[in-house]
Amino acid sequence: MTENNYIDLNDPYNKNSKQSMSLLHVACANSMVEIVEYLLSKGASTSSRDPGGVTPIHLASQKGPVEVLNLFLNYKTSLFIKDDNQQTIAHHAARADAPGKVFDWIYSKWSQDKSHKVKTKTDVLDVVDKWNRTPLHWASVNGHRNAVLKLMDLGCDKKKRDGNGETPMEIAERRAKCGAAELRPVGMRASAFGDIAKLLGGSGSTKQVSKYT
Repeated sequence: MTENNYIDLNDPYNKNSKQSMSLLHVACANSMVEIVEYLLSKGASTSSRDPGGVTPIHLASQKGPVEVLNLFLNYKTSLFIKDDNQQTIAHHAARADAPGKVFDWIYSKWSQDKSHKVKTKTDVLDVVDKWNRTPLHWASVNGHRNAVLKLMDLGCDKKKRDGNGETPMEIAERRAKCGAAELRPVGMRASAFGDIAKLLGGSGSTKQVSKYT
């Protein structure tokens, strides 16, 4: 705050925290449509980053709603911006089990953007991060059944391998093992991953747990 009691909208909120972020970050993370609209109208930066390189639209993609995402279209926001882990808004949506409408929105905008060069309409969302993982990999990693179904419906490649050489199905099968509880999110049953493995074409049966997490 300046001597004139003016608040810089792009000044990090809670500066001393490792999770410091701008007011726009906070509003997007909490799906505050009217607050996001107000902050953007007052000049809040759409490209500001938190300590992990995450921008407001990354957070908006995690829970939506699409009304928040639509607001960014009026402010020349890159829909392909990546965080420090090279993750896109599609990765963030998959990791957070975003509503299906968010995935539909991302698919629609990306498929219409001529700068997003893809071979076919089915690989629009098959972008990879620093671990060579696609959004479908991350939906599988976190046990998000609905996100897996939506990404499959949008044509994501089930056979694509990540940096560990695993497909989304193999990740789910590994985490489905009774002896792999430490690999699963707290409170999530092995059967949830077995179900996802079957959706992805696997058997969901037991196999030796690999060294990868």
